[in-house]
Amino acid sequence: METSTPSQPVTYIYALTDPRETEDVKAIRYIGKTKNPDRRFRDHSALARRGKRTHCYNWIRELLALGILPRHKILSVVSDSDAYAAEQELIAKFKLLGAPLTNLADGGPGTLGCYPSEETRHKLSISHMGNKNCLGHCHSVSDETRAKMSAAQLGKKLSVEHRMKISASQMGRKGGFKGHRHSEEARAKISATGMGNKNALGNKNHLGYHHSEEARAKMSGAHIGKKLSVETRAKLMGNQNHLGHRHSEEAKLKMSIARRAYWAAKKAGVFS
Repeated sequence: METSTPSQPVTYIYALTDPRETEDVKAIRYIGKTKNPDRRFRDHSALARRGKRTHCYNWIRELLALGILPRHKILSVVSDSDAYAAEQELIAKFKLLGAPLTNLADGGPGTLGCYPSEETRHKLSISHMGNKNCLGHCHSVSDETRAKMSAAQLGKKLSVEHRMKISASQMGRKGGFKGHRHSEEARAKISATGMGNKNALGNKNHLGYHHSEEARAKMSGAHIGKKLSVETRAKLMGNQNHLGHRHSEEAKLKMSIARRAYWAAKKAGVFS
């Protein structure tokens, strides 16, 4: 094989070959890139023994079962900036020549050219069902379990450091920041999910809400004869809900974290 030797740093494009095959092209079963060919070859053998499941490692295990190891050779030495292109070029070349490569992808960054079969997609779907880290997951648990989960979280206080980490992790997310505008489709879905939800419809903190006459009478009766202390009246005079009040940055952060935690818990089904 032709080998170019550029200035450092370099990347090696290598091939794993089947020692049972006498024809050079047919013997090449895998093409990859590495900075350290010997270590990479040892890693391939170790991962095969650990049971990693890909076409390449299945083939290596087949050889190991026969008491033999795959061979490896350097196809090209290129600069780091040319490594992805060189790997893709060699994979395409040997595929055209008829090499039975076990590469799932066409080389380069990511998994370009790798298209899972319908069977594989179905298996992946099944393996992710119930995964608590999956978007949109809802706990399929009993009300008793949800109540326990809710109770376990009551009274918990996050440290300032923890809250700052949560806040930093949310930076850039559209859903949690002022100025975000939901699409019409998203609004329709939010509206549909809120239908009949007592916490969403008729929220007593909503602008324009009016208590019933019965509720007003109860509230009035509960306050008859009450006298506020000088301290309480002073606090009310500086009520933070008054028009023109501006929350401190620390208060804004606390409110933002609490709001995100509430909606995350609600979405997870911790409480209804």
